[in-house]
Amino acid sequence: WLLLARWGGLRAGEIAQMSGEDITDGWLRVHGKGGTEEDVPTHEILWELAQSYPRRGPWFAQSPKELSRQGALFLHGLGFDGGLHRMRATFGTRMIENNVPLSDVQRLMRHRSLQSTQHYLGTNEDRLRTAIQAA
Repeated sequence: WLLLARWGGLRAGEIAQMSGEDITDGWLRVHGKGGTEEDVPTHEILWELAQSYPRRGPWFAQSPKELSRQGALFLHGLGFDGGLHRMRATFGTRMIENNVPLSDVQRLMRHRSLQSTQHYLGTNEDRLRTAIQAA
């Protein structure tokens, strides 16, 4: 679950609906909010993960709420705060830190509004140093 959130940017509800038919080495079909479906490129880590799951049928029996709870418990056991949404946030933040255009990040995170994506912009020390040198 954590890998799907971190390397695919999937929400708990999207992870709960994941099945073997939804992933190839090229594309990941995401069953999103409001019954939407969108294909996004498959990260190689997720394709590797898929090799250990059935190629047909659902991968998980848990509800989105239970996936979130178990993800948070797992991370807490490792000494981290947060859960699946934290991994999803890392997905978005890392792309922004690597200068992926905001419109691409918006699409990969399946945000309807660019305002939702801008939440992941944040600031960090390195970017602030670079910005001040560019002034």
